[in-house]
Amino acid sequence: MSHELGRLEDLPQDYRDELKKLNLVPLWPSLRAVLPPK
Repeated sequence: MSHELGRLEDLPQDYRDELKKLNLVPLWPSLRAVLPPK
């Protein structure tokens, strides 16, 4: 069974609210800023 990566909008609203409370929503831009350039 393969799952495609969903978008933030595809997640349940209450789950997204929890992520916002935990400040996990802007995680990707932060991670990409730390990664070394190619």
